[in-house]
Amino acid sequence: MFTEVLLYTFEVKMIVFLRVSISAVLLGAYTVFHFRHKVIQNGRLFGVSAVQYRDLFVLSLLNVLLPFSFITYGQTFITGGLASIFNATTAFFTIGLAVLFIAEEKFTPNRFIGVVIGMVGIVIVVGYREIFTLSAESAGGLLVMLGTFCYGLATSWTRIRLGNVPISVSAFCLYFYATVILALYMGAMGDFQFYLLTVPLLVDALIYALISSVLAFPLLLYLVGKVGAGNVGISTMATAPMAVILGIVFLDEQVLVSHIIGFSTIVLGLVVLDGRLIRHFRAKLRR
Repeated sequence: MFTEVLLYTFEVKMIVFLRVSISAVLLGAYTVFHFRHKVIQNGRLFGVSAVQYRDLFVLSLLNVLLPFSFITYGQTFITGGLASIFNATTAFFTIGLAVLFIAEEKFTPNRFIGVVIGMVGIVIVVGYREIFTLSAESAGGLLVMLGTFCYGLATSWTRIRLGNVPISVSAFCLYFYATVILALYMGAMGDFQFYLLTVPLLVDALIYALISSVLAFPLLLYLVGKVGAGNVGISTMATAPMAVILGIVFLDEQVLVSHIIGFSTIVLGLVVLDGRLIRHFRAKLRR
C-alpha cells in the first residue's frame, strides 16, 4: 500500500532509495547501540569477517536491491493487491531452490503437487490468454515473480552462508550496501527527486521503511534459521489478503473474482506444499 502511495509522486528508483536509506540509518543506529561496548571484536567490526561481509553484499543484492526494484516496478503496471498475490509465489521459489541447494530440504510428492496447484492459481490470476501476450498485467506479474525468485535465492543463501552472523548486523548491511549502490547510480544519472519530497510523503516513507524493513527483515532473518527456508516462504501468503483489504479501503482499488479464485488456488497449493495440515487430518482419521 505504501508503495502505491509513493508511486503517485516518485519514480521506482527513488522509492527504493527512500526505503533502503531510511532503513539503513535506523538499523545502523540500532546496531551501533546494541554493540556499543564491543563494536570491535577480535579485530573485526561487530565480530564479522571480511568473507561474511562479502556474502552479505551478495545477500543485499538478492534480498533487497533486486526484489525491491522488481516488485516496485511491477506495481507501476498492477495494483498493490494484485502484486501481493503474485508475491505469494515466494514459497514456491523458496522451496524449489532450497531443495536444490540445502541438503535437509527434500522435494516430496506433496511439494510437487503443491507447486503444480500454485502454478494453476497464477494462470487463473493472470488469465490463460494473457499468459502468452505481453499485457500490462502479465508484465507486472512477471516482474513481481522475478522479485520473489530473488527472495527464494536469498533465503537459501542465508541458510548456507550466513547462519552465524548477528541478525542486526545482517539486516543493517543489507540496507547499507543497497543504499550505497543506489546512491552512486542515481547520483551519476541525476535521478534523485528530493525536490518532490513533502512532509506527508516523508512520513509515509518513514512508516514504509519502519514496518516493511526495520521490523520485518530482522524477524525474517531470525525465522529462516529457526523454522527453515520453506516455512518462511509460505508466510508470504498472509500478505495478499491484507494488501487487498488495505488497497480497497484506502486506495479504492478493485479486486476481480478471478483474482480471488486464483489466490485461493495458490493458497491451496501452499497448504499442500507445506503438508502439515494434510498430515494433521490423516492423523485424526487414523484415530
